Amino acid sequence: MAVATATTGFERGSVRGPLRLSLLLLALPAFFVITVFFLGPLVMLALESVRTFVPGRVTSDPTFTLGNYEKLLHPAFIHFFLDTFRLSFIAVIISLVLSYAIAYFVARRRSGAVRSFYVALLIGMLFVSGMVRVYGLSLSLGTVGLFGLLREVLGLERNNILFLEANVIIGIVHYTTPVMALTLLGTLQHIDHRLESAAQVLGATRARAFMDTTLALSVPGMTSAFALGYAMAISAFTIPVFLGNGIVVAVTMLIYQRFSEIPNYPFGSAIAVSLLATSMVVVLAGLWLVRRLSPAVSQA
Repeated sequence: MAVATATTGFERGSVRGPLRLSLLLLALPAFFVITVFFLGPLVMLALESVRTFVPGRVTSDPTFTLGNYEKLLHPAFIHFFLDTFRLSFIAVIISLVLSYAIAYFVARRRSGAVRSFYVALLIGMLFVSGMVRVYGLSLSLGTVGLFGLLREVLGLERNNILFLEANVIIGIVHYTTPVMALTLLGTLQHIDHRLESAAQVLGATRARAFMDTTLALSVPGMTSAFALGYAMAISAFTIPVFLGNGIVVAVTMLIYQRFSEIPNYPFGSAIAVSLLATSMVVVLAGLWLVRRLSPAVSQA
């Protein structure tokens, strides 16, 4: 019996060795692509951010410095970061509500053909060029559009800061809602709609049944959709450029200016690294908070 057990264990070990080696070899191409095309540029960006900028030169001085990050402590740059996070947060909250309603509507369709039609419509919106969508929004929000007429009725100037911020928020909502709706659709399709009926049979109102069953079970999907939408909103560039009219300045616009208009690559790299770090902290903090406050997420 002992000999048989030892032999079986030896055979299993001999099988696991080649299997692990095969899995490692299969993972090497993906690891290479991620390292070279994703981590590599980030490392180069981080190294460039601690170099010294020399005016009049294309290349930077390799001397190590933290002065580029110290400049970001200026109130003006802090203001740009806060505005970017504030507008993105407001837009993504609106997108979350809209995308949840859309995903819930599609997931509860009985006909598979109808669901497929709406899914195809959402996916089709993703294939429309971002520039085309932004230009379409700029026409709708401009003087010839409905919102432009509304601005004239309200007596607001074209460069009114509140009106331009509203334009940017609308643009971000239009940009993130299809992706967030598709993310939530997968979650809602796996939640049995009969749970709401069972809760109502037990005496819960329709709203309470929805909140205690479908909404509670979909919190993990909502968290993922929010994190994805927030990352997209923070990194948006064309939306604040065309809809902000140069008055609403996002952090991505500062990065573009430092890399193109003002060839200050070290400072532009410092802004990019700071945006990446702060956005990761904000998203991770939000995910942690949701997990702490929601038992449904902590058990998922």
